[in-house]
Amino acid sequence: MGFGTRLLGFFRTGSEGAGEPGRRRRLLSILLVVYLVLLAAGAAAINVPLFSRQAAAREQVEQEARRIAGMQRSMVELQQELLRREHLLEELAVRYRALPGAADLPIAMDELRRLPALTGGSVSGVDYSEPRWSGNSGQLETRAAFAGSWPQGLAYIAALDAALPASAVERLTVRLNRQPGRVTVDLSLSVAVIRERPQDKPAWDAAAARARAEVAAKNTAVNGFPFTPGAVLWQSGWSAGLGLPELRLAGIVRQQNGATLALLVYDGEAQLVRPGSRLGEVEVVAVEADGVLVAIAGRSYKLQVGKVPQAL
Repeated sequence: MGFGTRLLGFFRTGSEGAGEPGRRRRLLSILLVVYLVLLAAGAAAINVPLFSRQAAAREQVEQEARRIAGMQRSMVELQQELLRREHLLEELAVRYRALPGAADLPIAMDELRRLPALTGGSVSGVDYSEPRWSGNSGQLETRAAFAGSWPQGLAYIAALDAALPASAVERLTVRLNRQPGRVTVDLSLSVAVIRERPQDKPAWDAAAARARAEVAAKNTAVNGFPFTPGAVLWQSGWSAGLGLPELRLAGIVRQQNGATLALLVYDGEAQLVRPGSRLGEVEVVAVEADGVLVAIAGRSYKLQVGKVPQAL
C-alpha cells in the first residue's frame, strides 16, 4: 500500500469518525508537520554551507592571528638585534678611540711619560721602539721606572691602564728606597697598536686618554704604607727551623673591581700578593681589610700595618 492510499484512508477515517471538523484538524496537523519538515530542510540547506564558511573563516582568522603574532615576535627580535648591533658598534668605536695607530704611537708614549703630572712622583724609561707586528696588530715592548710614594705608584699604574686600556703590564716589581715612604716601581709594558685603521673607524683620541688617566689617578685609594714591625714572627719561624728572610706588610690595596691585594716586603723586595700566593715558606691565606693572614710551618699569623704580628 502506497503513501497516497494510506493518506486517503487516513482522511476517510477522519471524515467518517469525526466529521468535517476532524478532517480540518487532521489536515492542519499534516500541513503543520509538512511545514516544519520543509522549514528544517531549508534551514539545514542554508546553515550547513554557512557553518562551513564560518569554520573556514575562523580557521583563516586563527592562521592570520598566528602569522601576526609570529611577525610581532620577529619584529621584537629584529629590534633587539639592531640594538645589540648598535651597542657593539659603539663599543667598537670606543675601542678604536682608545687604540693608538702607528703614527700615534710616539704621542702615546709621550703621554705615558707625562702621567706623573697627574699622580705625583717621576718616571724614567718609557722609550719608543719599533712594534712587533702580527698582521694589522702590533705590540711595543718598553720599560718604565716610577719613583715616588706607594700611593703615587699605584695611581700611576691605574692612570697608565686607563690611558691605554688595550695595553698590559707584563711585569711589575716594587722596591723600597732608602728614603722613608718612597718606592721604586719597575714595569715591563706591552703597548697595543694598530698598523692601518679602517677609514670608517674613529681615530685615537689623546685628550680622552688623558681624561681617563686623570679620573683613574684620582679614584685610586690606598690603605697602608711601608713600615717595619717587630721580630715576633721571625722568632716563631726560627723556632720551627725555618731560615726566614725579611717579611713585613707594607699596605693593603683595593682595586676598582673590588679585589683586595696586599703589598708584602719579602727578602728586601716588595711584591703584590693575593690569597694563595707563596713567598718562600710563607703562604698567603687571606687578604682582609685590616691585615693579611699568612701560614708559616703550619701555624697561622696575622700581619697588620704598624702592629706586632699576632699568632692565631
